[in-house]
Amino acid sequence: MTISGRRLALVVFSSSLCICGWRAQGRVLSGEDARQPMVNLGKKEGLPSAPMNSMAELADGTMAFGTANGLALWKDGKLRVFTGPYFECLDGGMGRMKPGNSALPSNCIQALLVARDGVLWIGTSKGLVQLKNGTLTDVSPKLPPTWPAASSQQSAQPAAEFPADCHDVYSLYEAKDGRIFIGTRNAGILAYHPKEDCFELLHSLPDVNKWIWAIDEDKQGVVWFAARGLGVLRLAEGKVSLLPQPEGWVPVSEVRSLCVDRKGALWVGTANGLGVSVADGSRRAFKDKETLPDLLVKTLRTGSDGRIWAFTHKGAAVFNGERWAYPEIDGKREIDFAFEMRSGDLWTADWQGATRNASIQWNAEIQWKRRLGQAKV
Repeated sequence: MTISGRRLALVVFSSSLCICGWRAQGRVLSGEDARQPMVNLGKKEGLPSAPMNSMAELADGTMAFGTANGLALWKDGKLRVFTGPYFECLDGGMGRMKPGNSALPSNCIQALLVARDGVLWIGTSKGLVQLKNGTLTDVSPKLPPTWPAASSQQSAQPAAEFPADCHDVYSLYEAKDGRIFIGTRNAGILAYHPKEDCFELLHSLPDVNKWIWAIDEDKQGVVWFAARGLGVLRLAEGKVSLLPQPEGWVPVSEVRSLCVDRKGALWVGTANGLGVSVADGSRRAFKDKETLPDLLVKTLRTGSDGRIWAFTHKGAAVFNGERWAYPEIDGKREIDFAFEMRSGDLWTADWQGATRNASIQWNAEIQWKRRLGQAKV
């Protein structure tokens, strides 16, 4: 999911979150104090593609939307689209590569982060870009080298899909100490040190089937990483370690998302349920479809009011500490993620695009029952 202060950008795909998308700081997902009228943005309104991968808010209130076909900046009702090289299909099954209108190395925007200094970080499938003072700069050449996909014995992906000089960036996060953490598919976990203006490799994951879906930080400064195919990683005192798999808990090797709530509990979304690890060592799991619309938890967010928003493959569920509720946002049940601006204006994303300040109806019963016609609200 995630707007001033430390920020998190997650990869969020229509099939995945992550969020993209990302968990921002400030008032998140409260929907209170919304001041602007409802706005719908889709391909018809000029978005490069309708499904959102990520969102972020720039210092001047400009909204940035990361899509599979480029970056869009929206302000005062106007969209500006940035693209990288793309393949143009021609008659007869032929095609050709055409240049984009910017320094983007790829049109697949997988993560967005606005750092405290106002720089917009853009994670793409082929590199890392900064938007600073109105200029896009590809900073990928400064990153530690990738490892060839062919070196992964477990990967069935051809090496040509992951060229050695292209960083596949899935998640971005700014920590309390100012470091920018970069989760990749083919270069491990990287960190940017703003004072030294340099990047370093923190942890290597030499397998294209293992990458960093999401990143968050707790009050003690411990940074948590959701590593696909591996589990939950913990960075503390300069060392990265793997969170042990508790017996009877959710399968952390299938982790897809995570967040830390206001009380310090770690929430872990997997392909088979949702787990909570409390600071006192106790754990809880939600692994049934009587609780969640679907067991695939794509994105997790902590609301400014402390509620936990879980965006699943078939809709959202919100936990207030005692019970779950199920929102319909502008009449839609299957929402990929949500993002709250500093003003309190709430954006939601689904397969049709993005909506600002849609109406929210809260339901006490779970959504999947209504779809099967088993209950009506």
